[in-house]
Amino acid sequence: MLKCSYLHCYKIPARIGGWHKVQRSSIVKMAATTNQQKHFVAVHGVGHGAWVYYKLKPRIEAAGHRFTPVDLAGAGVNETKLEEIRSLHDYTKPLLDVLAAVPENEKVVLIGHSGGGMSAAVGMEKYPNKISLAIFLNAIMPDTKNRPSYVLEKYSAGTPLDAWKDTKFTVYGDPPITALLSGPEFIATTLYHLSPKEASFSNSIVYIVY
Repeated sequence: MLKCSYLHCYKIPARIGGWHKVQRSSIVKMAATTNQQKHFVAVHGVGHGAWVYYKLKPRIEAAGHRFTPVDLAGAGVNETKLEEIRSLHDYTKPLLDVLAAVPENEKVVLIGHSGGGMSAAVGMEKYPNKISLAIFLNAIMPDTKNRPSYVLEKYSAGTPLDAWKDTKFTVYGDPPITALLSGPEFIATTLYHLSPKEASFSNSIVYIVY
């Protein structure tokens, strides 16, 4: 799992088994310096939506590229009900639908932020021939040795319960699945404490999902 300051690191797979750190502005720099049009597909983190890329999208498009932010199941404006999400595959389905629609002769640059790294990994596994590069943006990143939930279990084991502050956890369905709803205090002091005031609108839109 990649651990670094919120929104301040990337790891880009240059080859299997090799990872290189680059600065936060690298996506924009890459878009600005390449002569060939690229298609970026971006996945948000847990409890967020495609709206988190509202500043990055116009910058990428201004450089002449395509940028497709995806609302995962139950997130943003996606209307999937919580009760209908029974697996990581269900949660990731909107991304898989986008990748399925990519022409066979086209490859995308896939971005996964935070918990969205899990969904990005699912997309990479299902459509490896449609992805030229995957960027894990301060993301949870599964390995090739353990089951997908392993990295989440390790993260949870190393995170004290009080670190979640006013986040609410809800158990639903049979077999039981745990969902979370980030509280205002957690959002303000943990997720957005380094963000400008304009980001405060997140308090009214951030919704569950994992």
